[in-house]
Amino acid sequence: MLPSRQQERFNCLHKLAKENNIKFINYNLLYEYEEVGLDFSSDFVDSDHLNINGSRKISKHLASILSTEYRLEDKRQNPDYAKWNLMV
Repeated sequence: MLPSRQQERFNCLHKLAKENNIKFINYNLLYEYEEVGLDFSSDFVDSDHLNINGSRKISKHLASILSTEYRLEDKRQNPDYAKWNLMV
């Protein structure tokens, strides 16, 4: 559970996104953890921060949303973006 002040900020951001028809994902909610498949015993460094395993799960989930809902082009095989692959 988030501290109330932090949750107030997320609530405000969610309201602003809704008013502007922008998708808002709050990965701090338990149902989001379940959808992504996060496991508290193996995907977190501490109670607030993901480790590399958790980061990969969140990245894959977000990438799926970006590719399906926004139809962003996969540029991993595009030679113009070869430097991106060096950062993996």
